[in-house]
Amino acid sequence: MHNDMLNSKNLKSTRRLLRKKMTFAEVALWLLIKNKQINGVRFLRQYSIGRYIVDF
Repeated sequence: MHNDMLNSKNLKSTRRLLRKKMTFAEVALWLLIKNKQINGVRFLRQYSIGRYIVDF
């Protein structure tokens, strides 16, 4: 996979908007998993791969 397909600058404003407009369930989930709170695993929020925006 090419580096230009990962976290595209073209989708930066869309990723930011998704973070600002999270649902209550998303907010609750991210409060539990942020800062490596589950077995030291790091989760990524609104990361783009190609034209898709994913959470993992």
